[in-house]
Amino acid sequence: STIETVMNISMPGMGEMAVTATITQTQQYAVQDVAADGSVTLRNVVDAIKLNVASPGGNVAYDSAAPPQPGSDPITDAFKVMGMVVGEPITLVVSRDGRVQKMSGAAELVAKLKQAMPAGLQMMGSGPEGLVSEDAKRSEFEQMFSWLPNRAVKPGESWKHEMKVATGVASLNSSSTFTYRGILPDGGRTMMRIEGTTATRPIPGTEVAAGPAAAKLGDGTGTSEILVDPKAARLEKITARSSQPVSISAGPD
Repeated sequence: STIETVMNISMPGMGEMAVTATITQTQQYAVQDVAADGSVTLRNVVDAIKLNVASPGGNVAYDSAAPPQPGSDPITDAFKVMGMVVGEPITLVVSRDGRVQKMSGAAELVAKLKQAMPAGLQMMGSGPEGLVSEDAKRSEFEQMFSWLPNRAVKPGESWKHEMKVATGVASLNSSSTFTYRGILPDGGRTMMRIEGTTATRPIPGTEVAAGPAAAKLGDGTGTSEILVDPKAARLEKITARSSQPVSISAGPD
């Protein structure tokens, strides 16, 4: 999975600048057990992770397959800490509708990463919690799978989906409408195509502290396109784009 976040920042006296943060993870889910009620126990492991932040001041990157030498710079060292998620198992119990019911391993992993994080440095606003906390892993999984309809649908039919999404700034209430467009050609293959629109609202009281700075989310919107391989019964690709305003203040002014 690849998540690219583009932040357009406006600061008094400095004009506007764009910062692009990209996280690419290669991970696997292995089925451990299937219960009588249809719930599934999964073992999740991240096999590789790449992080990149591009800003007017330069680029900082990390690749778990080719980690930098220790002490290269504080930011890169923080990225290297996040690479410690590779190979660490997290177990999830998921209901038939794709909702995460239980989880183990995430809290322990967050504690391990926090201990290794360079003193005084938080990454992506919320430290390790932004990537591997129980809320973050739940949001990641449910955004991929819990949106499926609970009934058979025909081309042109729509359904609603509600969920809570954890971000590095605050939690959001996400409300989506998905529409099944039918089986359509895509790059020489036939795919089931689903389109979605989403509206998000921040949940009061869930803001994450980030040192001396205070961040506040506004209402957001988004669109998505989902491709499913009907022959393999496999989720092939999710392309999602969203806009979420964020205001950041530091100090009494």
